[in-house]
Amino acid sequence: AASGSVTVKRVAGDNRFATSASAASVGAPGSVSFAKGSPAYKTAILASGLVSADALAAGPLSFSAGLPVLLTGAGALPKEVAEYIKSQQVQQVFVMGGVDRVSADVLAQLRSLGVKVVKRIAGPNRFATSAELYSFALAPVSTDATAGGGLGWGSGSVVYVANGVSGFPDALAVGPLAGASKTP
Repeated sequence: AASGSVTVKRVAGDNRFATSASAASVGAPGSVSFAKGSPAYKTAILASGLVSADALAAGPLSFSAGLPVLLTGAGALPKEVAEYIKSQQVQQVFVMGGVDRVSADVLAQLRSLGVKVVKRIAGPNRFATSAELYSFALAPVSTDATAGGGLGWGSGSVVYVANGVSGFPDALAVGPLAGASKTP
């Protein structure tokens, strides 16, 4: 139980997409580089706002690097999310999921907003997408700025596993714990 004075601040929007942009606006987006010699760009994570699995898998990375998770529809970037990306000058976006979750049209919209680097992280299903994300996070940062690499999280000798079929509370709850220790 909390003691003393507690301040509650509601973060909300007219819909889940607007709420993701509103929540992202609480802090500034983090900056990351996955190639030595490349700039560390302001970065956001973009995931489906209709199917939660990919956004949940991104929770630890979001927490660890201070990257906002923004939600999108499959075919078009919501206005509030586009406004956030533009106002915060986000230059790099990690897109979670395949074209069935986030279409090529959405990627084109990102580029039209000035996003320089769009990296799609996807597998044939939610489990493989999660594995691809953490393979990228664990991979060493490349020494070649043109090749790209990973985020250099480390060995991956410890991982957290949550139910990926029904419900989301376990994956949601473990996100900050895993992110604090840079653990998939």
